[in-house]
Amino acid sequence: MPGSASRAVLSRVERTSGSRTVPTRYRVACETRQPMTAPMDPPRAPRRPTVLRHEDRERVDDFYWLRDRDDPDVLAYLKAENEYVATELAPLEPLRQRIFEEIKSRVKETDASAPTRWGPWEYFSRTIAGREYVVHCRRPRGVDGLPDPDAEPGALEDEEIVLDENELAAEASYFALRGLAISPDHHLLAYSADFTGGERATLRFWDLDTAAPLADEVTDVYYGLVWANDNRTVFYVRPDAAMRPHQVWRHALGTASDADTLVYQEDDERFEVYIDRTRTGRFLVVTSASKLTTEVRVLCADDPSGTLRVLAPREHGVEYHVEHHYDDQDERFYVLTNDGGAPNFTLMTTPVDATGRDQWSEVIAHRDDARIVDVDAFASHLVITERADAVGRLRVLDLATGDEHVVEMPDEVYSAWVASNPEFDTTTIRYEYTSLVAPITDFDYDLNERTATMVKQQPVAGYDASEYESHRLWATADDGTRVPISLVHRRGFPPAGGGPLVLYGYGSYEHSIDPGFSVERLSVLERGAAYAIAHIRGGGEMGRQWYDHGKLASKRNTFDDFVACAKHLVDIGITTPDRLVARGGSAGGLLM
Repeated sequence: MPGSASRAVLSRVERTSGSRTVPTRYRVACETRQPMTAPMDPPRAPRRPTVLRHEDRERVDDFYWLRDRDDPDVLAYLKAENEYVATELAPLEPLRQRIFEEIKSRVKETDASAPTRWGPWEYFSRTIAGREYVVHCRRPRGVDGLPDPDAEPGALEDEEIVLDENELAAEASYFALRGLAISPDHHLLAYSADFTGGERATLRFWDLDTAAPLADEVTDVYYGLVWANDNRTVFYVRPDAAMRPHQVWRHALGTASDADTLVYQEDDERFEVYIDRTRTGRFLVVTSASKLTTEVRVLCADDPSGTLRVLAPREHGVEYHVEHHYDDQDERFYVLTNDGGAPNFTLMTTPVDATGRDQWSEVIAHRDDARIVDVDAFASHLVITERADAVGRLRVLDLATGDEHVVEMPDEVYSAWVASNPEFDTTTIRYEYTSLVAPITDFDYDLNERTATMVKQQPVAGYDASEYESHRLWATADDGTRVPISLVHRRGFPPAGGGPLVLYGYGSYEHSIDPGFSVERLSVLERGAAYAIAHIRGGGEMGRQWYDHGKLASKRNTFDDFVACAKHLVDIGITTPDRLVARGGSAGGLLM
């Protein structure tokens, strides 16, 4: 969690310590206390009424002028705000610096990720102390053990550098990699990078056999990048003037970018366009999506000049996403959809050559107590990511027998998700796991044997998980709704009478705040404070209805739930009102 929450907790402990004996874990705040200066008057933005008209309505915005980032008055106001914050927080600077150094000391800057197997290669990335960006690498498949995390990129026998982001970053004052795609034959690399900060990227190509760039270059590219099976054709996405991704283009290697072909354009401004490639490698998928509606088009990856085909025409309020599957008997799409009154989604299947809704048949029925979030299709199994009781779990369906099982996890409160698994014909998948007490961990899971093997865990210097514990609590809102809380603290917490606690909330846009490990949070926990997440309505932790009951006319539930969580933590003796810090950012700022 960001340092602001740390400062809030530590400041509270400092003020309540008084002349009593202060436990060691609280002393940092007291030792770094600085003399307070006379408070400054905060800057105030002047009101400059602007009349805004939309159709037959108009409204007045007093602060519309602040939108102009080039206005000298705007720049002067922002400078004044920054100076005010710097002055007000100056007494906390020694503590901030100490916590910053603590956080740095826990992070292993030089490291290598767990390799992902794909075809004849294993792909992984390296981070190096003193270098700001990632180095993407690969090695031949079958090499024993993990890559040496301390080795220089490319120094080990048979290891190749696929792309060094640090070299690209040296070309400009700004750099961000937007997309990276290896050709199906593993000989070429396509990547897109933003060199200006404007989110409009440049698409370039690299020959992995000769370690040399190709001459092709395409500008004004957005996120989304896939290869066709000919290893010569790349599809990419372009944004409109409002940065809405609305077009899919086709580029053939060796041709000028002005000869590229527009494949699809989304004219409805409520929709954005995304492109992907199925795990089977047989189809390219173009999705048009608004908040409540989707429409999917597919293209045979063997025929890049072919025509996109709509799976099912868009229908307001109907969302659907597809996964391709084939075996010796037939070929089909699995369709994850809310169609037919299934707010928590159901899984359907349909033949590849007959995809209308009247051809869909049910595979997994809708459930009121669990939301299907995603489906990954492999040759012999489906892996379903679902959310139940504010926990994201993995369910495995054996396609031959119909047997199902949930992958067992070690903690009560956790997050797990399917990682990068580019191979279709496999019975071993990679998933990632984390909890409030467990750093991100890569596991290989045998779908038949139902066994998990740890591949790699994020290293955290000086961390001993046995010193911490996490729990799932339930508060009761005013309307009787049970609201989940995720809680983490050091063992032995709380002290008699309750201890300091940070309560975090969001509750918007159906976004789930999944419990996970945080290196930054340790600096708070080590000082004797606890950290809790209130999984309030407006988020997606408990299914689609959890979101529906926390928006628009029901938005008050978001606030009531947060208050109920705070009261519950006080009532059971975890904390006290004067030691409770509430925190929220972005949409969670409204909650505050």
